[in-house]
Amino acid sequence: MACMTRLPATLSLLCVLATGGSALAQDEFEDPLLDTGGEVGAEGEIGAEGEIGAEGEAGASAEVSGGADMGGGGGAGAGLGVGIHAMLAGPFGAAVIYDPGMFHIEGILGFASAGGTALAVGGRFYYHLHTSTAADFSIGGGLEIVTVDGEGDDDSTTDINIEAGAQLRVFVVPNVALSTSLGLTVLTGDSDLVALAGDLVGSIGLSYFF
Repeated sequence: MACMTRLPATLSLLCVLATGGSALAQDEFEDPLLDTGGEVGAEGEIGAEGEIGAEGEAGASAEVSGGADMGGGGGAGAGLGVGIHAMLAGPFGAAVIYDPGMFHIEGILGFASAGGTALAVGGRFYYHLHTSTAADFSIGGGLEIVTVDGEGDDDSTTDINIEAGAQLRVFVVPNVALSTSLGLTVLTGDSDLVALAGDLVGSIGLSYFF
C-alpha cells in the first residue's frame, strides 16, 4: 500500500520536471533564432550600402568620360607643329608653330629663285581670346621682311610688312588645324601699302602638331 501511495506522487513530479525542461529547451531554441534574425537584418543593411557603392562606381565612370571629352584641340595646348602659312600681304612659306595653350607663335620662312631671288622671313603672335572644343579665335599681329633681288641692281627691293588683326583656327582632327586671318596690314620700305585685308581662300594656312 505504501508503494502504491508513492507511485502517483513520483509520476506527478516527473511530469512537472518534464514540462519545465521542455519550456527551457524551447526558450533556448528560440533565442538564437531571434538573434540570427537580427544579424540577417543587419546584413541586409550592409547589402544596401553595397548598392550605394555601385552607384559611386558609376559616378567614377562618368568622370572618366568627362575627361575624354577634354582631349580635343582648340587652344588646348597643341605643342610644336609645322605647316604652311602666309601673312596678309606676304607670300606663303614654311612655318613652325608653337602652341602652349593660352597663345601660339608662328615663324614663317619663304624662298623662291626664278630669274631673281625672293626671301621672306616673318613671325606672328596670337593670344587665344576664345576657345571651344575644336576651334579657337585669337587676336595678335606680326612682322615680316621681304627682300627681292632681281637681275639688275635697280630690281632689288626690301619691304617691311606690319600686321595686326585676328585669326580663326579650326581643328579638323586633334592635331591638324586650318587657319585664316584678317586685319590691318601696313607695307613700308620700297613699297607703300595700307590695307584692311582678309582673303578666306588666299590666306588659309595648314598646321600639323606632333
